[in-house]
Amino acid sequence: MENLGINSGDFFVMLTTQSGGYTPLMTVIGQEEVMAKFETLEQAQGAAMQSELGGEFGFEVFEIGLGNLSTNHEIGGHYEEVERLGKDSAR
Repeated sequence: MENLGINSGDFFVMLTTQSGGYTPLMTVIGQEEVMAKFETLEQAQGAAMQSELGGEFGFEVFEIGLGNLSTNHEIGGHYEEVERLGKDSAR
């Protein structure tokens, strides 16, 4: 994926693969490929939808320290907001 000029935030994307696994959305900084980070949830969602895997198979957006914030596993751009779990939540 080309460098989006955004790589300083706390949001990141895990893309669903064709086999049902996950891989991080990557970007190129200089000549190095690194995990893409975004300032806002909306930026992360937009970049995920523009990626080949995200647009075709879905994705999940996470915020460092808070976990999963949104899921898109339906073709057509529907985002499902996921309830944020507090640090005291029991599993």
